[in-house]
Amino acid sequence: TLFRSLSFHKFPLSNPLLLEKWRLAVRRASVTGGLWTPTRHHCLCSLHFQEHCFEVAGLIRRLREGAVPSIFHFPRTAQPKDRLGRRKRKASTGVVLATRDAVRQEHSYSVPDVETLKRRLRFSEEDRAQKERQLRNARDRKS
Repeated sequence: TLFRSLSFHKFPLSNPLLLEKWRLAVRRASVTGGLWTPTRHHCLCSLHFQEHCFEVAGLIRRLREGAVPSIFHFPRTAQPKDRLGRRKRKASTGVVLATRDAVRQEHSYSVPDVETLKRRLRFSEEDRAQKERQLRNARDRKS
């Protein structure tokens, strides 16, 4: 299946020039709106690299030295339009940054932000408490 063939690759934090190429390729926006900076915990999946970016030795498939991710499916709606409805290009860098939502849409395995997780947990806890009350009421009616 797709998930078995996926491999994950850490950002090249020890190589500033290559790291900058990866950051520009990813086009992810930071909370402040600038270009996002990955940490040692971030990685990219193999779907973002072309086949020639890998070297294969037996059953082991590794990313080649200097490989840069180049396959992304950025939403076209992230690009601003002019008054005629044509897509504008960013004047400053030519790069339209992807939002967290765009990253999540592209990856089914990505984790939502902490606030979303907290909301889901709160909802689950409230749902569990309601089910426990219903169960207790049902048992009380039986006795």
